[in-house]
Amino acid sequence: MRKKTPVVWATVAAATAAVLSTSTPSVAQSTQAAQAAETAQEVVSYGLAIDGISLSMHQCVGIGTATEVVETRVPGPDGQVVTRKVPGHSRDHDLVCTRAVTDDDTLVEWQRLLLDGAPDARKDVTLTLFDLAGAPFAQVQYVNAWPSELTFVDAGDSSGVLLEVVTIVADGLVRVS
Repeated sequence: MRKKTPVVWATVAAATAAVLSTSTPSVAQSTQAAQAAETAQEVVSYGLAIDGISLSMHQCVGIGTATEVVETRVPGPDGQVVTRKVPGHSRDHDLVCTRAVTDDDTLVEWQRLLLDGAPDARKDVTLTLFDLAGAPFAQVQYVNAWPSELTFVDAGDSSGVLLEVVTIVADGLVRVS
């Protein structure tokens, strides 16, 4: 039986983005894709810092932003109408993080502040991505963030582990490192 090699999705994404940036990749672009694949980091864990309290998260998805593509029709150089794509409204993705349930009630208390209408329920939250060696290699700060959803679900793998899943929304996000 062949041993399976784990896929480093960050490597695949970086290489794909480099190749797809043009319809016909040049030698330079192929080299850039290979270099990106060599330097890509594999995320193995996440840290979520809320009010100075660090929580270890098993998985986080939705890290990033999206910009609407608006097609407009404008006159071209020869007078014919051409379609141009321009950036429209941008929005931040909701961050969804998962961890095993522990006796730490930080997320429950944060949601309780929000439900009680506390003026300090919105908080700046920092998400840290850690590599295989446990070293941080990227940080994203979510500004005026709050938990829009907090659920508890079974891990679904017959382990009996209960997972805490939090959806965090924010007024903005910034990659700080």
